[in-house]
Amino acid sequence: QQENVLNYLDTFNEMIKDKENNKPLSTGIDELDEALEGGFYKKNLVILGAISSLGKTTLALQLGDNIARGGKDVLIFSLEMSKEELIAKSLSRNSFLKAYDKHYTALALTTREILKGIGTNEDIQNNAQRREIYKEAYEDYKDNIASNIYITECNDNIDINIATINEKIKNHI
Repeated sequence: QQENVLNYLDTFNEMIKDKENNKPLSTGIDELDEALEGGFYKKNLVILGAISSLGKTTLALQLGDNIARGGKDVLIFSLEMSKEELIAKSLSRNSFLKAYDKHYTALALTTREILKGIGTNEDIQNNAQRREIYKEAYEDYKDNIASNIYITECNDNIDINIATINEKIKNHI
């Protein structure tokens, strides 16, 4: 809605005085928060762009998982990957963190391994440690992240556009 700035200035002044309302949302990555002067701010649109296979989806999921871990809801609209692939990517990263804590990152599972069921398959020899890492990653994701993540797969059944996304966000709120 168009509004003359002169009529908005007093409201603007009150808004910038409200420290709680202007508090940034941490990305969970200290260096990124520092570069963004504290994290994400309300009413900002953030776009990740790069050539293919540089990790845009992985970074976006990591940011989403970090924000969800902080108790905020995260809505994901996936145009390319299935819900299962996105969840497996998050679990893979979480398994790496659990393995890193044990100083043995070779125990981490890849996204493909998770989708193949390697973290849950008891028939694979010498897999007990990896199953334990997967179990820890899964339980942590389930207990601290998953309840705040909402994934919409945009496929042939859903006509995705700005209006659809806007409607889904309003319905979620």
